[in-house]
Amino acid sequence: MLFHILCLDKPDHGAVRQANRADHIAYIAGQSERIVLAGPLLADDGTAMIGSVLVVECADRAEAGQHADQRADHRSDEAEQQIRRRERHRESE
Repeated sequence: MLFHILCLDKPDHGAVRQANRADHIAYIAGQSERIVLAGPLLADDGTAMIGSVLVVECADRAEAGQHADQRADHRSDEAEQQIRRRERHRESE
């Protein structure tokens, strides 16, 4: 099943994000078999990172939660909000 994980950073947490970025990228790279899509959310200026979005393949919501909880940005208390929802993928028509 596909799950969408949306993480919104706490306000003014850019330095925390940067401090944990290498660990975050390494974790994502190590999970490539289950990650369908991953990337930063950007502010309106197009450069400041304000969160992350991932689409992951997991057996169930509990597994998706475990995956989300192991990410460096979650462990560092960087995220203000984390949303996990099941997703249905549709190809373009």
